[in-house]
Amino acid sequence: MIILTGLQYRVINLICLWPEIFLLLSVRFRVLHTSSGKLNKNIMEKFMYIFIENGLSPVPPSPEQMESSMKKWMDWIGDLRKADRYVSGEPLLPVGKIIKGSKKIVTDGPFTESKELVSGFFIINAKDINEATEMAKDCPVFDQGGAVAVRPVQKLDM
Repeated sequence: MIILTGLQYRVINLICLWPEIFLLLSVRFRVLHTSSGKLNKNIMEKFMYIFIENGLSPVPPSPEQMESSMKKWMDWIGDLRKADRYVSGEPLLPVGKIIKGSKKIVTDGPFTESKELVSGFFIINAKDINEATEMAKDCPVFDQGGAVAVRPVQKLDM
């Protein structure tokens, strides 16, 4: 005869009644912990790179300059993908609308005469904000005097 404690009995009941929940919990536990039971320090966090450029240039780039710039971006994205760090990203067009305040006033924007323009974003994986910042230093946006804002993505348990 096997004697079970109250907690053991409840766990076995949960496993039998809801095997899907047990499977999800066990998978989550394996991801968070190594086989030795220690916390897995290789878990990646998500970060957003927000690319900020110096407005629109009064002189458009030549086709060669555009091709060279695009190659640098594609190479950088390729490197992030090879390292399994790139999640997603998109460029943004320099047009849009801004909705402000409690009266929800709509204006055209972003304004092309502004000094800085958000030109796109990436979502990347990194172990912490320091690593995400180091990886951002290879971004081609710096070649045109731009900037990268590195922001952690907040986890929401839903």
